[in-house]
Amino acid sequence: MTKEIIKGGDRLWNLRYDKVEKEHPEFRGKAAVYSYATKIRNPKSISFISGAIPVDKDGFLMGKNNMFEQLRQTLENLKIQVELAGATLDDVMKITIFTTDVAEFLKFRNWYCEKYPELFGKVPGDQTATAVTLIGVTRLANPDAMVEIEAYVATD
Repeated sequence: MTKEIIKGGDRLWNLRYDKVEKEHPEFRGKAAVYSYATKIRNPKSISFISGAIPVDKDGFLMGKNNMFEQLRQTLENLKIQVELAGATLDDVMKITIFTTDVAEFLKFRNWYCEKYPELFGKVPGDQTATAVTLIGVTRLANPDAMVEIEAYVATD
């Protein structure tokens, strides 16, 4: 892997890639919706997407006290942020989901699994699925937000 440090420039590093791997079958459970690990070989660039939150285009919180509406809006906002980085959700290598109510979030796991192919281009259980971490937190920056999702994306 070639790594170029640029001080004082608009980039901290320039990484080149020719293959992305999200496959670790020895650690896969058949019911898993995600990959336990993601490997990027010689990436051109990696975009770090700050946490998407459930707000509309004007910045107003959507779905107060409604996990389903907040999750739906957050995933839509994540998709927009990834596209602005010049990628698609299929290029997402890792997401971290922060939620103030893990039990409520898990009620929508089936919906998330059904929506997963449209979002990430893979079917649940596919060995190339995106790596995911779910973290329960006591509060997010917006006190009425119940979910926030950040992402690492391989971009050209």
